[in-house]
Amino acid sequence: MPSSVSRDDLRGTRSKFRFLRSRRIVLLLWTGLLLFAGISELLPGDSAPIMAVSALNDKFLHFSVYAVIAFVPAFGLRPSTAVACVLTTELVGIALEFAQLFAHDRSCDPYDMAANTAGVLVGVILAMIGRSLAFRAQHDLSDE
Repeated sequence: MPSSVSRDDLRGTRSKFRFLRSRRIVLLLWTGLLLFAGISELLPGDSAPIMAVSALNDKFLHFSVYAVIAFVPAFGLRPSTAVACVLTTELVGIALEFAQLFAHDRSCDPYDMAANTAGVLVGVILAMIGRSLAFRAQHDLSDE
């Protein structure tokens, strides 16, 4: 019995599955980064990993970590999903600062919250710029 599915239909299906696979990868990466930040922020202040990065500026670490965490979904996901992920990132960052009240040798610092928020905002802005440049490049390639 001949198949009623053409090769073009199969290509479209494969590209849809490729898109779903890439969305899952972006979400998995985002989740892993958020989990890493959560574990890092709740480690005791006298633990080896915290002592190893103690020479670095604490606010710079907060800023850069949250910029990367926010960049990943803002660049790699649909806007509606990205907004949910970015808001979750911000809320988790704030909640982790309050959770540090219960961690040994850690404290809740409003300046860390500000650094987290600034990192989220910069990560989203960089992702929007990156998406715009990628869209333009793709558009320019399709015109050729």
